[in-house]
This record gives sequence, C-alpha cells and structure tokens, in this order.
Amino acid sequence: MNGDCENCAFWRNHYYWEHMGDEKKQFSAVAKGDFKNNMRIPRELSTNLRSRISDTIKLSAPNGRAYDIVVTWEFGELVLRSGWDAFVTAHHVEENDTFLFIYHGNSNFEIHIFNSRGCEKMASCFQPPSEIFGAFPPSEPCDHHVLNEQAAPNPRHVQTQVEFDYTMSTGCHLTKSQDEKVVEIARKIRSEIPLYVAIMNKLNVNVKDCSINIPLRLVSHLKEEVGSAIIKLEAPDGNIYNVRARKHSEDQVVLQSDWDAFVAANHIQLNDLLIFHSKGKTRLKVLALDPSGCEKNSSCFYTKFRQDW
Repeated sequence: MNGDCENCAFWRNHYYWEHMGDEKKQFSAVAKGDFKNNMRIPRELSTNLRSRISDTIKLSAPNGRAYDIVVTWEFGELVLRSGWDAFVTAHHVEENDTFLFIYHGNSNFEIHIFNSRGCEKMASCFQPPSEIFGAFPPSEPCDHHVLNEQAAPNPRHVQTQVEFDYTMSTGCHLTKSQDEKVVEIARKIRSEIPLYVAIMNKLNVNVKDCSINIPLRLVSHLKEEVGSAIIKLEAPDGNIYNVRARKHSEDQVVLQSDWDAFVAANHIQLNDLLIFHSKGKTRLKVLALDPSGCEKNSSCFYTKFRQDW
C-alpha cells in the first residue's frame, strides 16, 4: 500500500510539472526574516523550477509594472536577489505579507501581494498618480468626465469645472466603447453621487473567498459604523443580495460575505464591468457589462434597468 501511495505521489508530481500548462503552476511565500533584501523559494519548489527559469526572472504586478530579478542557487534553494529590494520598496511590502506567484513560462511570473488579513495590497494594483497623469496631455480636450478614486482629478478634466459622471480606481482605464456606454448610462441616471465602475479581476470573481473594494461614499452610513454592516445589492433582474461590508480604509469598504453569491448568480466573469449606483445609505444597484461594453444576460436587460433607474 505504501509503495502504491508513493508511486501515485510521484506521478502526480510528474504530471503537475511536466504536463500541466505553465499558467496553472502557482505558489505562495510569506515575507519573513530578511525579506526586504531577498526571498527564498522552498526547496521542493526550487528543485522543479531550477531547470525552467534563467538566472533572471520577470515579475509582473497587477498595476502593469514589471521587474527583472536576479536569481541565485544557494544550499538547494532558489533565492531572489538583485532587483527584489526595489520591488519590495515600490509595493510597500511589510512583514507577514503573502506573495502569490503565478508562473507563465519563459521565466515570467505574475505576482499578487496580500496583507496579513488576506486583502490584496492596493499599492500593487495601482500605478503612481504621476505615471497615470503623464499618460494624458493636459491640453487634450475633455468630452466626458471621470475621476480616479484615491487620486487628484486628471489634469485634462480639472479645466472643465463640471461634475464627474463616474469614478474608477486609480490605474484602471476603459476602452472608448466602454467609456461611451458608461457615460450614456450615467447621464441618463443623473445621480447626485457619481457612479462607481469596477473592472473585475481574479480576486473579485474567484467564487471561493472573493471580494471587492468600493468607495465609502457609496454607503455613507458606514462612516459612522464600527466593524461591519449589511449592504443590499440590487441585481439587474431585481433580486436583492444581502452582502456584508466592512471599512477597509478611510475612504473604502470591502464587500465580502455573500459577494460570491452575487457573482455566481449573475455570471460575473473576469474583465466584466460592474457599475455601482447608490440608492440610499444601505442599498446599491448594480449593472453588469461584458468587456465589449454590452449589457449582460439578455437583450431586455438594459431596457428594464433604464426603466427602473
């Protein structure tokens, strides 16, 4: 029996490393010890990775920035050395933070950073405001109005002296067709509180333990609440989902408990757009668009949504 179990373990390990696609290979590591200067990969992983990567790997963060990291082989372990300190500094890594490495082949890794409470760190998701603003010529005319959360208004919009139609997280951008659709919706609704648009990532739609951060201004009663509270999410089909929210920072809340039920029931997928509309202190209405900017689920979906709003 023991021989059979060892044989099964051998073949499982062989299949994982030799036959599964590279994008399915991932592992985690915790910031401990001298983590600011280097990161040690566990021996079991190092043995299998050593023959697959070069002396320099590329780490790509969710904010789009990439880092070249020199890898050394020390006492049977791979150690991330030169370049690692710059990555740690740029993303404000702290002790007990957790790194999720996702291998994409050719010495390329996608990396996500979570704090000690299991929430993804914002610094790894957003580009510095100076880099975002630099992408837009200040003299470019503005034909719509969008404000990035957690950042000063985009320079090309400051000159207009008008209200913003919707807001997004810093570092997120819509395509032209997506933007046109969101502006159309926003101007029909004419909400006193700007709509909030979120582009779904893996942490938002992974049905197990998924969550999403939204601006605190959408659910103003949480400003006075301590701990958490129930938020009613109204889906486009009229169904109501009671989702527990808690303050994540001074200007954000995180929707966690039962958010997965909303995601599953409404078939929310990676890169979909969710538009949040405040309907009072404890209620939000949500519209879902696919990546092309089209309303999800049915041809009558948006018609009903517009009538209700």
